[in-house]
Amino acid sequence: MSILASFARADISVELAQASAPLSEGVPEVAVERLQTLLNRNRPDAEWRTVAEKLAEAQVAAKEPEDTLVLLADARVRELPWAKFWRAQAFAGLNRWTDALPLYGQLANDQASPFRVAATFGAAEMLRALGK
Repeated sequence: MSILASFARADISVELAQASAPLSEGVPEVAVERLQTLLNRNRPDAEWRTVAEKLAEAQVAAKEPEDTLVLLADARVRELPWAKFWRAQAFAGLNRWTDALPLYGQLANDQASPFRVAATFGAAEMLRALGK
């Protein structure tokens, strides 16, 4: 890896940390605005996906599920496990239980998924909401 690439990677890490800080401070709406600005810059796909993941989390926390679904429809992230999790969260936020349940189920059944526990809980909540 070149020195320039190392600096670029460090630069996006700093920018991402600064843009997403309001999320951990309980102000997800500010994080959404900052992350959206960061996402709108012309970035390589890997960086775009990294920013999009944090933006999806912030959008769900800010109760903007429709925007989350639009973001996660992008082919660059559609099939990634984190995108499935945040898509399920967005569907749940819209009371679209039957759309959220299969996504939670996929992640809950994946032994290696870092979302397994949260997805199992999400699936249980969707079944409860559906009266099953």
